[in-house]
Amino acid sequence: MNLTVKRLIIQNFKLFEHREIVIDNDRLIVLDGPNGFGKSSFFDALELLFTGTIRRYVELEDLTVDGRSQKLGCPWLFNKAKVGSWLSIRAEVVINEQTKFFERAACKTELDKHKGLKELKLPLYELTALEAERNVPVSDEEGYLSELQGAEYKRDFELFHYVEQEENTRLLKQKEKDRQLQIAHLFEIGDIQEKINNINLSFGKIGKLCGTQKKQEVKALQAKWETAKQQLLPDGEPVNYKRLINVTDQPWDREDLECEVQQFEQWLSTDGELFRIARFIKNFENYENYIFNQELERNLLPQKELQQRMLMFVHRIPHKQMWELELQRYDAAIRITDALKDIVKAIKHDQLTLPPVLTDLLPENVTPSEFGRQVVLLKQHITSIDKLDESLAGLVSMRAQLVKAFKQYQLHGEPTEACPICGHSWDSVEALLKGIEQQGETLQLLAEQQNSQLTGQLAEFKQTYQLPIEQALGIYLQQQQDKVAFKRKLVALSQEQIHWLQNYSQQLEGAGIEFQDLLVESFDQNAQLQLSELDKRVRSKFKPVDDSGLYNDFDSLYRGVFNNDSSAVKQVTLGLVEMKTSYMRQQQSLASSIYATTCEQEFRDADQQVKNASKVRGHLKKLKEIYENEKKRYLESIVKEIEILFHIYSGRLMQSYQQGLGIFIENNGNSIAFHETPGRDHDVVFSMSSGQLSALVLSFTLALNQRYAKHSLLLIDDPVQTLDEINVAGFIELLRTEFSNRQIIISTHEDRMSAYFRYKYKKFGMPVGRINFMEQARLVFNTQ
Repeated sequence: MNLTVKRLIIQNFKLFEHREIVIDNDRLIVLDGPNGFGKSSFFDALELLFTGTIRRYVELEDLTVDGRSQKLGCPWLFNKAKVGSWLSIRAEVVINEQTKFFERAACKTELDKHKGLKELKLPLYELTALEAERNVPVSDEEGYLSELQGAEYKRDFELFHYVEQEENTRLLKQKEKDRQLQIAHLFEIGDIQEKINNINLSFGKIGKLCGTQKKQEVKALQAKWETAKQQLLPDGEPVNYKRLINVTDQPWDREDLECEVQQFEQWLSTDGELFRIARFIKNFENYENYIFNQELERNLLPQKELQQRMLMFVHRIPHKQMWELELQRYDAAIRITDALKDIVKAIKHDQLTLPPVLTDLLPENVTPSEFGRQVVLLKQHITSIDKLDESLAGLVSMRAQLVKAFKQYQLHGEPTEACPICGHSWDSVEALLKGIEQQGETLQLLAEQQNSQLTGQLAEFKQTYQLPIEQALGIYLQQQQDKVAFKRKLVALSQEQIHWLQNYSQQLEGAGIEFQDLLVESFDQNAQLQLSELDKRVRSKFKPVDDSGLYNDFDSLYRGVFNNDSSAVKQVTLGLVEMKTSYMRQQQSLASSIYATTCEQEFRDADQQVKNASKVRGHLKKLKEIYENEKKRYLESIVKEIEILFHIYSGRLMQSYQQGLGIFIENNGNSIAFHETPGRDHDVVFSMSSGQLSALVLSFTLALNQRYAKHSLLLIDDPVQTLDEINVAGFIELLRTEFSNRQIIISTHEDRMSAYFRYKYKKFGMPVGRINFMEQARLVFNTQ
């Protein structure tokens, strides 16, 4: 297939913001200019266009970047690409004299959202012209590119259509088996290799069926069978089924016991259900006493605080309602006594009111109605005086201001003897001022008279009402002072608390425990309570318990098996337990015979499976050897097709190599090795210089290209970085003579090598093209 590239338009790719590259030659095109101007980026663009990815970037990411720390964005994108712009690589390609236009492109917005290169896919578009608008992407990209470049185009491109600058010895540095895998697809052994792979897969699966682990499992099954045979019990008298527990359903108490033999062993062991039930029945009376004592302690010896509350208040609960009234009377007496300490303030704030609860405590000559009437009169007088004082204060203030203003007027104006208020004419100014002063004294005297009258009324009220009431209430408060706190505690009890106290005392009485003599009769909150005596009397009712006859599982048995029903326990006797044990042993014997038969069958089936698997594995091994030998013979014959080409090409590239003119390629059906002489043990990678190794890989790539290439494109990125001048001379001669029908795009950073390449072609009248990337970059810069 004749494939040549004519034009490329690259946008926003690596260092190219926009670059149009015209390739006006179908044979040799030399890309030159210093490093850093985009020669390798040109090859990357072609690789991305033709394969959809750039292999070295993906491998580099795998080696250097932790997947968890990958950043968003695409490193192929031009670093100054504008928002909404596209990374685009367009090409005009001629394939068998038919021109094709296609593009690989993606929007910057989408690229900025992507993370990682391995899964990055840039869509491929087929165009009607190089400058045409793109439509929808090619739906079957794999099929489209296979039609243009041939099947397996990605592997072919990397292996013998493109020699990279920095990895031109990558193939040589791989293991010999890995080299074989790289080019195995060229030998058309896909069908036979697939069969070998299937055999290997089957061999591995069959191997698990007859491996060490399976054999150990067979031994375990055999030991299980031997144990089952030993567990067979001799036949005895048949025992009829009888249910042992009626209040709950127990698995071991059913008539049909369909379970494993090991389960019978557990039920009948010294730690099994029947043994523990028998022990429980034997010690149930002792356990019942223990339960009784626990119940008695839980109900009759609650928290110390609750015991104290019972001894203090339970016998005084009938007085609760009366004590509530007494506390109301006490609180009312406190309020009135406090109010009488500042009688004027109390009258103003209506705090002098005698509630009905205090009537019985008042002196005989004091009635609430008369007291209230006197309080009202005093409040009226106090209110009147307050208003008068307020008015007099205002008049005095106004008079002082008027006098001050009048004096100022007399100083600065014409003196006058007329009163500024009433207009009365006085004998002189001095007389007028003296008259005004006398009026102020009159007002002050009026206010003092009113206060003196109130003071007398208050003194009379104190003598008649306040002192008798304070004396009477003081006596009452003194009598109740030591009882109030105690009564308040009782009154503060909720109905629920009172009900608990009454119930607690009834339980004590029901248990026959005398506690009346322990009740607190005083009102002292700190009275000594006889809690220890109450505890002693309760414990005296305990039943005797032997702790050695109590076991940890008794609670769970009583709850889970007998449903906390003592009558159900008493229905079970030791004889019934022994009968149940005999019945279960009878069932165990029956199950053991079935179990032994089952174990035997399991062992024989597993043993036969291992034997069958071993037999099949042997057949697969022989079949694999047949296929491997056939593949080896076939590969040896195929390798000979490139062996001669490789030997000739390597000899022409390394003309002064001291060990001979060419390198030999050897294949044993599983790996590929490169030797200086036939049969040599060590690979040439251990004895050649870097320049010689580069020449060798070029020779191998060119041999593969000559033999297996499906199209005429050949890309070589700066091979002279590791080649000496003699290698270069042989290399360009080889290209000119053996690959004259190829479109070869080769790069170099050395101007003299570029000139040499072009000279060798032009000398023999062959067309050659040149693209200087530094000059192109300057041209783009000057036109911006």
